[in-house]
This record gives sequence, C-alpha cells and structure tokens, in this order.
Amino acid sequence: MGVAPDPRFFETLGPLGVSDLAALTGGEVFRDTGISVKRVAPLATAGPDGLGFLGDRKYSEALRASRAGCVIIPAFAVDAAPAEAAVIVSHSPQASWAAAALALHRPLALSTTHASEAMEDESVAIEPGVVVGQGVRIGRGTRIGANSVIGPGVQIGRDCVIGPNVSVGFALIGDRVILHPGCRIGQ
Repeated sequence: MGVAPDPRFFETLGPLGVSDLAALTGGEVFRDTGISVKRVAPLATAGPDGLGFLGDRKYSEALRASRAGCVIIPAFAVDAAPAEAAVIVSHSPQASWAAAALALHRPLALSTTHASEAMEDESVAIEPGVVVGQGVRIGRGTRIGANSVIGPGVQIGRDCVIGPNVSVGFALIGDRVILHPGCRIGQ
C-alpha cells in the first residue's frame, strides 16, 4: 500500500490514470500498464497504487527495487524502472511528482471545532481568540496562548506551552514542548 500523505492533514482526491498524470505533469508516457494511481509516496514505500519519482542517479537502486505502480523518471533511468511499473518520462521528475501530489491530495480546510472537543481533560488552558481545527488533540496540562491557530489534525502533547499568536499546522508536537509567541510550525 505504501506511505500516503497523512489523512489527519490531507484529503485524497481520487485516482488518476497514467495518461492523465502525464498530461498534468508535462511528462511523456513511456509505459502505461493501465493502473489507477491513488497516492504519492517515496520510491521505497510506494505500493502498487502509488506514484514515486527518481530525481537523482544516486537513488537508482531504490528505483529498481520500488514496488510503485507508476514512476516519474528522467530519460536516462528508463532501463532501471521496474518492469511492472507504468513509466512517465519527465525533464523535471520532482516538479512533476509535486504537481501530481497536488492533484491527488488536498490539505484539509481549516474548519473549526469547539476547543473542548480537542482537550484531553480540563487541565488544558486555552486563552481567548484561539482557533482549533477539526481532529485536533491537545494533551493534559497544555496551555494555548491567545489568538493562536491550531490547524486540522494537529496533535499537541502533554504539558506544552504554546505562546500567543502561534500557528501550528501539519504537525505532531510532543510532550513538554515550548513554542514561543509568533512561532509558525508546519507551514
């Protein structure tokens, strides 16, 4: 299956065919196996429905060993592509992969929830003006400063101090972490 973008932070938009991906990324289909690509992932963890890319020759062995259903690669690497994989040739594989990622996954929108739903217990202190996204979890003893924004899916550990005007998104924060006023994490 492979590692996909974390569903706490991203919505998967649905599968795309190889020719659609090539058109979207400016690449050229070298081999189309008829698969539908559902997610992006690194070469080492991409599964049969995943899309990986090779951006540097030093990862040629990872390309050969990959179980990705589709790969975006430069022309020099065609011979190293797994025989079972669909292949898209691109002049800039990393940029093509990033364009595919945007088409396959969208960050969750900041829709707010009541802060009490996110709190582990009543020892959590949330100051006025704090915005808490859906799916947030805040550990006991943590303080969130005024006017901070905690994005969807963020998890904050126990006994943390989050200063005022802090923005946290796409992050898992451990225990006893201090984020100073105005800090931006995961943006």
